[in-house]
Amino acid sequence: MMELTLIGQDPGLRRLLKAAKVVAATDANVLLIGESGTGKEVLARSLHRWSPRATGDFVGVRCTGLEQSPDLPALCEQGLGQGTLFLDEVAELTPAAQAGLLRCLEVLALDRSLPAMRVIAATARDLGALVRDSSFRRDLYHRLCVVPLELPPLRERVGDIALL
Repeated sequence: MMELTLIGQDPGLRRLLKAAKVVAATDANVLLIGESGTGKEVLARSLHRWSPRATGDFVGVRCTGLEQSPDLPALCEQGLGQGTLFLDEVAELTPAAQAGLLRCLEVLALDRSLPAMRVIAATARDLGALVRDSSFRRDLYHRLCVVPLELPPLRERVGDIALL
């Protein structure tokens, strides 16, 4: 399978990729912020590939329409272990799914018998604004947004159009 990668020479994109490579070496959860089509999933896969977790699984969960949270402990037991869980469009989680996801993340943080996994969440929406209007849980936001990385839209990287 061909590995996708973000392409561009834009200085802002280059800085983002440099920061992403530093973050990849850590265990920190990452929140990818960017409009639809900016390459959030491509960057999430790159973070996984550049990390010590590269030999573990990369599991993607689309949060749109998800009524319950993913069963993170069960995913660990099924082999995610030292891998990466990618939560795409995390802002779309229902309040019940947010509570369940927070509970699972807390269990994983406290229970050292479970293999540690990294969570990378992505959103096109302003989670900070959703927290302020109580549409998204503040405690969950802080668990997911340990390291925020914002992907610039192509209209701000017009020099990269020819490369693409």
